[in-house]
Amino acid sequence: MTAVAINGITLILLILSCFKSKEKTKKALKNAFGRGRALAPMMLLILIIIGLLLAFFPPS
Repeated sequence: MTAVAINGITLILLILSCFKSKEKTKKALKNAFGRGRALAPMMLLILIIIGLLLAFFPPS
C-alpha cells in the first residue's frame, strides 16, 4: 500500500511539473534515466553476489 501511495504522489507531481515546464521535465527525466542506466550494472552485480551467497551458504 505504501508503494502505491508513493508512486501515486510521484505521478501527480510529475504531471504538475510537466504542466509547469515541459522542457525542464523532459530534461530532468532524461538525466534520471541516464543515471539509472549507469547504476544498473552495479546493482545487477550486487544482486548476483547476494543470490550466490544465499545459494551456497545454509540458512542456519
